[in-house]
Amino acid sequence: YGHPQFLVNSGKPKCFSVEVPKETMVKIHYEAADIDVNKDSKRYSPTYITLLEKPIETIEDQRLELKDRAKHKPKPVSQEITEYAGSFLHRIHVEDAIVDVCIRASKASPQKPMIFHLRIEELDEDVMDEFEQEKADNMRPPLLGVEHHWSFMETQLNRIEHEMHTIIKEADFFRERDALYHQQTDELHKATLFWPILHCMVLVVTGFTQANHIISFFKTRRII
Repeated sequence: YGHPQFLVNSGKPKCFSVEVPKETMVKIHYEAADIDVNKDSKRYSPTYITLLEKPIETIEDQRLELKDRAKHKPKPVSQEITEYAGSFLHRIHVEDAIVDVCIRASKASPQKPMIFHLRIEELDEDVMDEFEQEKADNMRPPLLGVEHHWSFMETQLNRIEHEMHTIIKEADFFRERDALYHQQTDELHKATLFWPILHCMVLVVTGFTQANHIISFFKTRRII
């Protein structure tokens, strides 16, 4: 997931949303060239990235009462930006969620807007990123012959296992969304059948009442 560079021109949070499957480890990469990282400065003002998870409603959730569902709503997570570029990890809770990723820069203003770049990457807890992998390779003694071959195969198998795990989570995520969509479609279909019948009944009753009033009026005036 990613978002192009955008400007923040006020102290209010500026957000964008992404859909993330449950129990997914995500890595938030950021670039903020215009922030002040000198905490000793008198003009220093902190800048935060806030993650707010909004669980996606499923068919099972619709059977629960609102008070029960509110208990499982995760709290916002904020991370102060102390470098011009960096990243941090966050784990999605046990429900599929729409995650609002927000930037709040109190020093931003229309006269001095700040530019930011955010990118969200899905990770597996056991999978290292490129920097960590390179560091581990440098610390590991060199392998020769068969050992190197088996190490390469093990790495490829781990990568395939991680990709399969990610695909399964994505499939479960979209299956829930598809089931909810079909349920909403069925409810809409039932509503489209009910409302025309109700409208026809209202028109018939209204027409019958109006006809009685007209006949009564004519009889009272002795027109007929």
